[in-house]
Amino acid sequence: DHSPHKPLILCGDLNLCPSPKDTWNEEGSKGSIFHTPEERERFQSLLGWGLTDLYRNKYPDEIGYSWWDYRRGAFHLNQGLRIDFLLGTEAIVKRVKEVVIDRDYRKKKDGMTASDHTPVYVDLYP
Repeated sequence: DHSPHKPLILCGDLNLCPSPKDTWNEEGSKGSIFHTPEERERFQSLLGWGLTDLYRNKYPDEIGYSWWDYRRGAFHLNQGLRIDFLLGTEAIVKRVKEVVIDRDYRKKKDGMTASDHTPVYVDLYP
């Protein structure tokens, strides 16, 4: 049941950039992995099921990345991709207080090796 009235969140690393705002290098990456028309069409089909990209809905013009390659200092140059998503039904969209891509969490801390991803989370009103 894809009812927009049911609270449902679909989240995960979907390995695609749905729009040019979601990649640091749209022109250089056009047609390559994460940037193909087929990947973007499939993402749009998820939205067609009544799901909304919670981050993009809250921040339509923001540039925020959730993944950076380990090579060439991509994190420090902010050459990233937004490939981790929280999609929600209208029942969830109405409750969104904040959506965060926690870039600071991605920074290397206490000698630990950082992941190439950073957490993405949503705070909801009750």
